[in-house]
Amino acid sequence: MKIGMPALVEYNTLDQLINLCMELKLDFIELNMNLPYNFIGKLNPWLLKKTTEETGIEFTMHMPDEADLGVFYESVRRGYEELFLETIEWAGLAGIKLLNMHIIEGAKMTLPDKKVYIYQEYSREFKNNFIKSIKTLSEKAVKSNVALAVENS
Repeated sequence: MKIGMPALVEYNTLDQLINLCMELKLDFIELNMNLPYNFIGKLNPWLLKKTTEETGIEFTMHMPDEADLGVFYESVRRGYEELFLETIEWAGLAGIKLLNMHIIEGAKMTLPDKKVYIYQEYSREFKNNFIKSIKTLSEKAVKSNVALAVENS
Protein backbone atom coordinates (compact mmCIF):
# COMPACT_ATOMS: atom_id res chain seq x y z
CA MET A 1 0.00 0.00 0.00
CA LYS A 2 1.14 3.53 -0.78
CA ILE A 3 0.23 6.57 1.28
CA GLY A 4 0.35 10.05 -0.14
CA MET A 5 -0.74 13.62 0.29
CA PRO A 6 -2.65 16.17 -1.76
CA ALA A 7 -1.20 19.39 -3.08
CA LEU A 8 -1.86 22.01 -0.42
CA VAL A 9 -3.59 25.32 -0.99
CA GLU A 10 -1.37 26.77 1.77
CA TYR A 11 1.70 26.19 -0.42
CA ASN A 12 2.64 27.73 -3.72
CA THR A 13 5.62 25.71 -4.97
CA LEU A 14 6.29 22.13 -5.90
CA ASP A 15 9.44 22.16 -3.75
CA GLN A 16 7.36 22.86 -0.64
CA LEU A 17 5.20 19.83 -1.40
CA ILE A 18 8.20 17.60 -2.06
CA ASN A 19 9.93 18.68 1.16
CA LEU A 20 6.83 17.99 3.26
CA CYS A 21 6.25 14.66 1.54
CA MET A 22 9.84 13.63 2.30
CA GLU A 23 9.58 14.86 5.90
CA LEU A 24 6.40 12.82 6.41
CA LYS A 25 7.92 9.82 4.60
CA LEU A 26 4.98 9.55 2.20
CA ASP A 27 4.98 7.79 -1.16
CA PHE A 28 3.24 10.22 -3.50
CA ILE A 29 1.78 13.67 -4.05
CA GLU A 30 -1.54 14.26 -5.78
CA LEU A 31 -1.02 17.43 -7.77
CA ASN A 32 -4.21 19.42 -8.33
CA MET A 33 -5.05 21.45 -11.41
CA ASN A 34 -7.37 23.65 -9.36
CA LEU A 35 -4.21 25.24 -7.93
CA PRO A 36 -2.34 27.56 -10.33
CA TYR A 37 1.07 26.36 -9.16
CA ASN A 38 0.07 22.85 -10.29
CA PHE A 39 -0.96 23.84 -13.84
CA ILE A 40 0.75 21.60 -16.38
CA GLY A 41 2.16 24.67 -18.14
CA LYS A 42 4.00 25.58 -14.94
CA LEU A 43 5.40 22.13 -14.09
CA ASN A 44 8.25 20.72 -16.15
CA PRO A 45 7.40 17.05 -16.81
CA TRP A 46 11.08 16.10 -16.99
CA LEU A 47 11.68 17.65 -13.56
CA LEU A 48 8.84 15.60 -12.07
CA LYS A 49 10.20 12.43 -13.62
CA LYS A 50 13.69 13.25 -12.30
CA THR A 51 12.24 13.97 -8.83
CA THR A 52 10.57 10.54 -8.80
CA GLU A 53 13.82 8.87 -9.85
CA GLU A 54 15.88 10.72 -7.21
CA THR A 55 13.46 10.67 -4.25
CA GLY A 56 11.08 7.80 -4.95
CA ILE A 57 8.15 10.21 -4.59
CA GLU A 58 5.53 9.52 -7.23
CA PHE A 59 2.93 11.94 -8.52
CA THR A 60 -0.70 11.72 -9.58
CA MET A 61 -2.77 14.55 -11.05
CA HIS A 62 -6.25 15.70 -10.07
CA MET A 63 -8.06 17.31 -12.99
CA PRO A 64 -9.90 20.63 -12.44
CA ASP A 65 -13.13 20.14 -10.52
CA GLU A 66 -15.13 22.00 -13.17
CA ALA A 67 -13.90 19.81 -16.07
CA ASP A 68 -17.25 18.51 -17.31
CA LEU A 69 -17.04 15.83 -19.99
CA GLY A 70 -20.81 15.51 -20.20
CA VAL A 71 -21.60 19.17 -20.77
CA PHE A 72 -24.21 19.83 -23.46
CA TYR A 73 -22.31 22.65 -25.19
CA GLU A 74 -20.16 20.88 -27.76
CA SER A 75 -17.47 23.59 -27.92
CA VAL A 76 -17.11 23.57 -24.13
CA ARG A 77 -16.90 19.77 -24.04
CA ARG A 78 -14.25 19.81 -26.76
CA GLY A 79 -12.31 22.37 -24.72
CA TYR A 80 -12.32 20.08 -21.69
CA GLU A 81 -11.35 17.13 -23.90
CA GLU A 82 -8.40 19.14 -25.20
CA LEU A 83 -7.31 19.97 -21.65
CA PHE A 84 -7.48 16.27 -20.76
CA LEU A 85 -5.58 15.26 -23.90
CA GLU A 86 -2.82 17.79 -23.17
CA THR A 87 -2.67 16.62 -19.56
CA ILE A 88 -2.49 12.96 -20.57
CA GLU A 89 0.42 13.70 -22.91
CA TRP A 90 2.15 15.76 -20.22
CA ALA A 91 1.55 13.03 -17.62
CA GLY A 92 3.12 10.44 -19.90
CA LEU A 93 6.25 12.57 -20.18
CA ALA A 94 6.31 13.17 -16.41
CA GLY A 95 5.92 9.49 -15.55
CA ILE A 96 2.56 10.16 -13.92
CA LYS A 97 0.43 7.04 -14.14
CA LEU A 98 -2.90 8.29 -12.74
CA LEU A 99 -5.26 11.18 -13.49
CA ASN A 100 -8.21 11.61 -11.12
CA MET A 101 -11.43 13.33 -12.11
CA HIS A 102 -15.00 13.85 -10.93
CA ILE A 103 -18.30 13.45 -12.72
CA ILE A 104 -19.96 16.84 -12.41
CA GLU A 105 -23.53 17.01 -11.09
CA GLY A 106 -24.31 19.81 -13.55
CA ALA A 107 -26.81 22.61 -13.33
CA LYS A 108 -29.85 22.40 -11.12
CA MET A 109 -33.06 24.36 -10.92
CA THR A 110 -34.77 25.04 -7.64
CA LEU A 111 -38.53 24.65 -7.66
CA PRO A 112 -40.77 25.42 -4.67
CA ASP A 113 -40.82 21.78 -3.58
CA LYS A 114 -37.60 20.27 -4.98
CA LYS A 115 -34.38 20.67 -6.90
CA VAL A 116 -34.24 19.39 -10.45
CA TYR A 117 -30.84 18.23 -11.69
CA ILE A 118 -30.56 18.90 -15.41
CA TYR A 119 -28.20 15.99 -16.08
CA GLN A 120 -30.69 13.67 -14.42
CA GLU A 121 -33.54 15.03 -16.54
CA TYR A 122 -31.46 14.73 -19.71
CA SER A 123 -29.44 11.72 -18.67
CA ARG A 124 -29.26 10.17 -22.13
CA GLU A 125 -27.62 13.26 -23.62
CA PHE A 126 -25.27 13.57 -20.66
CA LYS A 127 -24.23 9.90 -20.80
CA ASN A 128 -23.69 10.02 -24.57
CA ASN A 129 -21.43 13.06 -24.26
CA PHE A 130 -19.53 11.62 -21.32
CA ILE A 131 -18.98 8.24 -22.98
CA LYS A 132 -17.91 9.87 -26.24
CA SER A 133 -15.30 11.95 -24.38
CA ILE A 134 -14.07 9.05 -22.24
CA LYS A 135 -13.55 6.89 -25.33
CA THR A 136 -11.42 9.59 -26.95
CA LEU A 137 -9.41 10.16 -23.78
CA SER A 138 -8.98 6.45 -23.06
CA GLU A 139 -7.34 5.87 -26.44
CA LYS A 140 -4.76 8.57 -25.69
CA ALA A 141 -4.32 7.41 -22.08
CA VAL A 142 -3.55 3.82 -23.11
CA LYS A 143 -0.89 5.06 -25.55
CA SER A 144 0.63 7.23 -22.81
CA ASN A 145 0.46 4.53 -20.09
CA VAL A 146 -1.82 6.72 -17.97
CA ALA A 147 -4.95 5.56 -16.11
CA LEU A 148 -8.06 7.73 -15.84
CA ALA A 149 -9.92 7.37 -12.55
CA VAL A 150 -13.29 8.75 -11.49
CA GLU A 151 -13.49 9.50 -7.77
CA ASN A 152 -16.09 10.84 -5.33
CA SER A 153 -18.87 10.79 -7.90
